[in-house]
Amino acid sequence: MTEKKSARSMIVSLFLLAFIVAVALIFFKYYEREKPQITFQGDISTFGLKKEVKFTVSDKRSGISLVEIILNQGSKNAKIYGKEFSRLGFFEHDGPKKLEETVTLESGSLGFTDGKAELQVTVRDFSFWNWMAGNKTVMSYPVILDTHPPKISILHSTRYVSPGGSGMVLYKIDDVVEKHGLIVNGHFNPGFPASDEEDNRFVAFFGLPFDTEKIESAVINANDLAGNTGNAAFGIILKKQNFKHDRINISDNFLNLKIPEFAQEYPQLTGSLVDQFVYVNSRVRQENYQAIVTAATNPSPLR
Repeated sequence: MTEKKSARSMIVSLFLLAFIVAVALIFFKYYEREKPQITFQGDISTFGLKKEVKFTVSDKRSGISLVEIILNQGSKNAKIYGKEFSRLGFFEHDGPKKLEETVTLESGSLGFTDGKAELQVTVRDFSFWNWMAGNKTVMSYPVILDTHPPKISILHSTRYVSPGGSGMVLYKIDDVVEKHGLIVNGHFNPGFPASDEEDNRFVAFFGLPFDTEKIESAVINANDLAGNTGNAAFGIILKKQNFKHDRINISDNFLNLKIPEFAQEYPQLTGSLVDQFVYVNSRVRQENYQAIVTAATNPSPLR
């Protein structure tokens, strides 16, 4: 009789232990209290007429159920982003663990005025915590709305430029900018401080390809921290130049002497000596040109 009671007690104890473990596992999985996270890429302290905002939302446990971004200014507010995920079932509620999005904020079209505002972000997850309302993260970011583009003044510029030649432009910007420089025929050339003094004067240099036929456009371009873009055109007169053309005869002796030298540097050379010579003077020259262009895209302001 005692052995039966002992066995019955052990079964009950094991059942209770299993029940407690099951409840703990359910509570741990479905009633988790880890709040979702949100991070912004880049500066969001200032907004202009139009600015892209990149952000990442994550929740490693139960997944994301709602993301909402609202811009507030006084009594006025506007939702600039909103996304909600449906619960699939009572136990099938997991949302995405990570969400990467880009939203474009156009403060002017939304009716906001320049000045202080607030960006409020709300994120919820699918946890059963808070009576199945989930964990909630609310973040507020103070921002400045600035819809005025930077003002650019041209102080001096090269007037006449020949194909294959170069020039410079001296200019002044009345605002703190994130990027600036001059654009000639679609090619951007970054600007640099004209002196060690902080007088908002900058200089940018440019070069024209040897086959330039005309100047389509020439402007100084500047983007401020709010995303506003300012432009100021300047005049360039293209001075046509007649380049000298020569005809050079290539002998077999020259090819026999030079092609082996190139073959050491470019083992991909194949075919006749003429084919290899043409490859070097076309494909290799183009690759070298692109290497120079790449090196010149990130110049240093140090002199």
